Amino acid sequence: MDAHALSEKEVLKQLKASEQGLTLSEAQKRLHGYGKNELQEGEKLSPLKTFFRQFKDVLIIIMLAAAVISAGLGDFLEMWAILAIVLLSVILGFFQEFKAEKAIQALQRIAAPSATVIRNGKKQKISTSLLVPGDIISLEEGDIVPADARLLSITRLETNEASLTGESVPAQKTTVVLPKETQVADQDNMVFSGTIVTYGKGRAVITTTGMRTELGKIAASLQHDDLPKTPLQIKFGRMAKQIGYAVCLLVAIVFVTGSVQGTLSTGELLIFALSLAVAAVPSSLPAIVTI
Repeated sequence: MDAHALSEKEVLKQLKASEQGLTLSEAQKRLHGYGKNELQEGEKLSPLKTFFRQFKDVLIIIMLAAAVISAGLGDFLEMWAILAIVLLSVILGFFQEFKAEKAIQALQRIAAPSATVIRNGKKQKISTSLLVPGDIISLEEGDIVPADARLLSITRLETNEASLTGESVPAQKTTVVLPKETQVADQDNMVFSGTIVTYGKGRAVITTTGMRTELGKIAASLQHDDLPKTPLQIKFGRMAKQIGYAVCLLVAIVFVTGSVQGTLSTGELLIFALSLAVAAVPSSLPAIVTI
C-alpha cells in the first residue's frame, strides 16, 4: 500500500481502522496474523564459520592451488607471498561480514521499548512489539517512532531521519497527499520506524511493522543469506573462473608442445608448465578487490 499517496480517510479505510483505535480483540487478531513488531535476526554464523566462508571465493581457491604448486616446486618464497595475500584478503572479508552482523544488532537497539497507542478509544502505553497495522499512535517530542505510519494530524511535527536517509537536518512533516512515485526520503506525510521526533507532536496510523518497515528492509539487506553480490563481485567471480580455465589450458599447451619437441624431459616440462601456471595467477587481485 502506498500510504503516502492516499488521504487520511483512504488509509484508514484500507487498514480497516478508525481514529478511535483498534479494539483489544482486533489488535490481538492482527498480532497473530502480522507477527510481533520486531526486527528479526537471520542465521547467526559463528566467527569461525564466517572466517571459513571467505575461502569459497574461486580466485582464493586458485591461489591456494598456486601456493601448493609453488611449495612442490621448492619455491617457498613465492608460496609464503601468495599465502600472505590470501590471508590478508580473507581477514578483510571476515571483518566486512562481522561489521554487517554488528550493524543488524545496532538497528535492533534503535527500536523504542514502548509506544503510546489508542486502543478501545483510550490512550495507553504498550510494548512496541505488540503494535499492529491499523493502530493509532501518538507522537511527541523525544519519542522514537515505533513503526512506519501515515500521519493523520500534526502540530509543527519534525523528525530526525538520519538513521534511515542519512540526512541530519530534521524533516518537517505534513499530512498532504503526495505523488505515488515520491521517494522514501521525501515522503513527508509518513514517519518511519527508528526515527526520532525532534519537535512538535502528531497522530499517525501504523501501516507496516517489523521487517516490513523501511528499517526492517535495511536489516534484511544485511542478513548473510540475502546479501546480494555487487556487479563488481559478479564480474570478478566470472573473471576468476576464466583465469582458472586459461591456466589449465596454458599448462596443457606447454606440456604437449614440449613433449612433441622433445627438448626437455617430462619432469622438466611439468615443472616449467606449473611455474607458468603460478606466474599466470594475479596474486594481489583478491586483496585489491576486497579493499
